[in-house]
Amino acid sequence: EMSLHQDILNIAPQTPDELLAFTKDSYTLNQHFMILLRQCVTLTYKGDYSAAMSKTKPLLDYIWEKLNTGYWKDVDVTWRFCYTVVSVLKCISQAALMNNKEHQPCSIQYEEIIKTCDMGLLMGSSSF
Repeated sequence: EMSLHQDILNIAPQTPDELLAFTKDSYTLNQHFMILLRQCVTLTYKGDYSAAMSKTKPLLDYIWEKLNTGYWKDVDVTWRFCYTVVSVLKCISQAALMNNKEHQPCSIQYEEIIKTCDMGLLMGSSSF
């Protein structure tokens, strides 16, 4: 029986570099953001989902600010790619933590994972 976590991993890019390729326009992204993003990606792919989750909130908050600065059409598309990437990382971590019996108490519900996916689709890039 496959878990939601495994289903998500099966459709996500298979390596950190494949996932980070969506943020290749690094001249738009500052160094501190990229360091935190790389840490989050590494933690996710190593299976340290609690630590990865702790990094998704500041990343998404920062991207949210960038997406909501000025007119939507004028915002660099790289920020939308980043929102999608971090949403995928958060979704993977949420699903893993929800299924992990050792992670107690687990307050993550399917609704939260769906909300993460929904926000990633709404605010992110459609070419992921």
